[in-house]
Formats: sequence, C-alpha cells, structure tokens
Amino acid sequence: MKTINIKNSKPLRTAWVFYILIVFEIVYMISPFGVLYYSVYGKGLNFLNNFAFTRWLTQFFLPHLTESKLFIFNVYKDLGWLLAYLGFVLFFINAVYLYFYKLIKKKPATGGIYSYIRHPQYLFLLICSFGLLLAWPRYLVLIVFVLMLYAYYFLAKHEEKECTEKYGIVYSDYLKKTNMFFPFKIIKFRFPLLLTIKKQYLIFLKWFLILFSFMVVIYGAELLKSVSIDYLYSSYSTNSAFISLTKIDKITFSKVISIAESDTLTRIFLAKYNIKGKVKYINYIMPSEWYFADLPMNIPSQANDGHYTPVNYNKTTYKILFTKVTLSENADGKDIILKTLGRIPILEIEIDLQKQKVTQIKKTPNSTMWGNIPTPIF
Repeated sequence: MKTINIKNSKPLRTAWVFYILIVFEIVYMISPFGVLYYSVYGKGLNFLNNFAFTRWLTQFFLPHLTESKLFIFNVYKDLGWLLAYLGFVLFFINAVYLYFYKLIKKKPATGGIYSYIRHPQYLFLLICSFGLLLAWPRYLVLIVFVLMLYAYYFLAKHEEKECTEKYGIVYSDYLKKTNMFFPFKIIKFRFPLLLTIKKQYLIFLKWFLILFSFMVVIYGAELLKSVSIDYLYSSYSTNSAFISLTKIDKITFSKVISIAESDTLTRIFLAKYNIKGKVKYINYIMPSEWYFADLPMNIPSQANDGHYTPVNYNKTTYKILFTKVTLSENADGKDIILKTLGRIPILEIEIDLQKQKVTQIKKTPNSTMWGNIPTPIF
C-alpha cells in the first residue's frame, strides 16, 4: 500500500487554495446580506427593545399577522417569501457559473446574464433581501436593506476597479457595453456641475444624500403604516384599540367587545394594571381556536407549537389578548397604534357569543416559544 507525501502534494495544496478562495469570496459577498438576515429575526431585537430610543426599530410598519380589508396587505407577505426563495436560488445558480469562470477558466464571466449586467450576484441577493423585508417589515430590516443597497454598490465599484487593473482593456470594453445591476439605465442623465465640486465637498454631498435617503424611506414607511391601519378590522376608544386578526363583520366585532367590556371579572383584572386610569391598550381579537407562536398566548389543545389558524373555525367563540402599551407620547383612538413603542400582554379571555358571556379568563405566558423577541402584530 502506497503512502502519499502530503507535504509534496502540489494538487492537494492547489485544491486547498481553491476552496479557501471560494469560502472567502462567498463570505465577503454575502456579509451585508447576513446582517439583514439577523436583523429580521435575532437576539439583537431583544437588546433594541430594551431601550425607548431604539424600540421603534423592532416595530412593524405593515400589518404582520392581521387580515386587512385591502387585498395588497393580505398578499404582500406571500410575495415576499416568493422573492426571497427565488433570489436565493438564482444567486446559488449564478455563483456556480461565476466561480467556474473565475477559478477554472481564469477569466471574468462575461457571457450569459453577464453580457447584460455586471453584478447579477448582488442583484439576486437584493431580490432575496427585499423579499425578507416584505415578509418581516420591521423598521430595522428596512434600514439594513437600504444599507445593503449602498454596500453592494460600493463593493461592485471596488470589484470593477480590481478587474480593470487585472484584465486591462478587455474589461474596460466590457464595462462600456454593460450596466451594473440592471439591463437598462435607471438614470440616463449626468450632472456636469458635480465635476467642478472639490473632492472633500463631493464626499460630504454623498453622505448627505445617503442620510437623506434614510429619512425618505422611514417617512415612506410611516405613510404606509398610517394607510394600512385604515384598512384593519378595528375599533377604537379613548383608551383602547381593538384589532381583529381575521375578517369579521361589524355586528360580531361589536358583540365581542361589548361582552368583554361588560364582564365584571375582566374589568377587575384590568383595573389592577390601570391604577391611575391612564393606561392604554391594544387588544387583539381572534377565533378561540387560533394560535400564534409569535405571541405570548396559551396554546389551545388542538394546536401545536407553531401557528394554528384553521379556516373552518367555530364562529361563535372568540378570544381577546389584552396588551398594555407604552407610548412615545399621549394618544387616543387610532393614534394609540401609531404611537406605541412596546406591548406587555396581561390577559387572555374567551367569549361565547351564543351564551353572551366570558367563559374563561387566563393569564398570559411570560414569553413566546421564541423567547422575548418582540413580534408586534401591529
């Protein structure tokens, strides 16, 4: 039996270099995406939720678990997951093609999709990231997504500079024939005035535009939130906002709230948390059979550890999850939702519409199956 002298094995060393290069470049390429992934759902959310001035970052600017009266607000999450999976699959396919040319043929990939755009790998990661943003529309995810746009733009410019130095006029000609991320130019005009601005002032202008873009997207998210709230199945009073997680007619909605507010034991229990009479609530109404693992709810006997939202549910029994909220400023009615920074679940009650009474009162669990990561419904 022959033994192989590893120290003198050139193919083995070459293979190791080959694999190390692949791993390094993949980590380098997807690191901005990794930041977005962990902003979607990670322990860092708990840390941000502990401070009033960062708590808003963990909030959603679109309805997350609630059904809406407007069709688009009911399907955008499904569209988001579709884009997330599609973007990831296309990125993987493109990565195989890219590294075949880069590491085997020792030349830049300029065929296929690369004959139209220079950085499809970043485009596909951005498509995946935009899908995750739709699936988990937190302010934090939105901000990180915008950061990704800039990060991949600067990474792409850096790579183009390196390729130009390495491949010379061949790559320079390639740059002239293709666009960076899209097969068409988004902006076709130039600003000659920028060429006359000193470099240090131009850098300042770029940073100003970056900060301004964050202000624009956050303001746009606030507008979306305000609009989407108008299409919720909801009811408001001075101290409370009631939101139904499913489609419900006005008569049933009013009956559920009326029974809850007229129940003596429920009022006594809530009074313990409302000593000074200034507490505001966001209360979530849902069928008694439903369960969401994201919320500190008691698990129904027929549910498992995940979401349980059967379509054919009993329409005569409902439950309400009462949550005490902390506000950025004093608010009434619909503004309670807009000004809420945090929620503390305090009570869960079950209501039988046929018997016209509250049938059960339960304390809520201290945390969800995910720990204390905040998942506001809205």
